Amino acid sequence: MKFTVVTPSYRRNSGGVWLLHFLCSQLNALGHKATVYIYTTEQVTNFGNLIGYDPDAIVIYPEVIINNPLNAKKVVRYLLNKEGAIDGKPINWGKNDFSMTYSKLYKDCDTLFYPIADTVNRNEPREYNSYYVGKGSKYAICPPLPGCQEITTSTSREKYIDILNKSKIMFTYDTLTSTNLDAALCGAIPYFLLEPPKELKNAELGKYWIESLDPQEIAETKENIKTLELRILQMRQEFPQKLTEMCNKIEKHFKDM
Repeated sequence: MKFTVVTPSYRRNSGGVWLLHFLCSQLNALGHKATVYIYTTEQVTNFGNLIGYDPDAIVIYPEVIINNPLNAKKVVRYLLNKEGAIDGKPINWGKNDFSMTYSKLYKDCDTLFYPIADTVNRNEPREYNSYYVGKGSKYAICPPLPGCQEITTSTSREKYIDILNKSKIMFTYDTLTSTNLDAALCGAIPYFLLEPPKELKNAELGKYWIESLDPQEIAETKENIKTLELRILQMRQEFPQKLTEMCNKIEKHFKDM
């Protein structure tokens, strides 16, 4: 099959953008013909003149693209967040659109999950606490935390890993970010400063964060974190088969179109 994955330009500090580019590479690895169509932030609302994509390809849109700017006949909507979570605008679903979601948190439909994490616990001395705002600023006022090292989307990769490996606790205003998973894998316990979705505890990777400094919660979370690396490895090994099964569903969905 031929696919066009609609995505911003590659950048490592965005889990969603990384995943879209990764998806394209994995589709090609399975023998499909997949390309990316790069869009800018401005083009989310106005794509203008469009060139450089295959009109016969199955187009995969992330949830932030609410319409069908490529006028594709075959559309897959891949929800990397809840519909309308970023700007409040619902998707203009086509009657034949195929829906899939990154996590069962976002929609009750076929799920294509891949754990996005690229960090390691260097077992260094824990020198301080850190904090991360991320998308939290879209939902609440997120004041700086005095005495804590701040992590931002512009923090260099080397510095980012260094801070997480030296943090005891990473306070986070963003409950839905791969930064939280990175922190846990580096040995820094994520502390949610905003209330997470109720379903998050039962999501794909279970609970690896704390919402209080209760000793029992901390102890239980530390035990859960111990198995994270193994579970992530297993999910990554299973991903090609999961993607193959998803492609089979997509092919069947569009068979007569």
